[in-house]
Amino acid sequence: MRQFMEKYEFFVLPVNQVLPFDVNTHYPTEIAGVKMENYIAWMKSAYYISTVGNPAMSVPCAFSASGLPIGIQIVGRHNDDWGVLQMGYAFEQGTNIGRRRPAIV
Repeated sequence: MRQFMEKYEFFVLPVNQVLPFDVNTHYPTEIAGVKMENYIAWMKSAYYISTVGNPAMSVPCAFSASGLPIGIQIVGRHNDDWGVLQMGYAFEQGTNIGRRRPAIV
């Protein structure tokens, strides 16, 4: 991660591997045919970033065809919390995604 961040200022990746799921579902037990070995396995893209200790934020980026929210993570260089906040703000201003709301059920 350190080598990657020496070359790139930000790392942008999905927050989760799945769309939001029914509240009665404890957790996704399979994703794209791959069995999830435990509760936290479906969140690998989020917790892998947490383990490296770089600042990161999750921001909305789109909606699925069925109207469910999709998020991305913006990860910055070590101790560059302010840079991550600035990038998140720039993304929000550039896309206006925060102004879109899903339909009320």
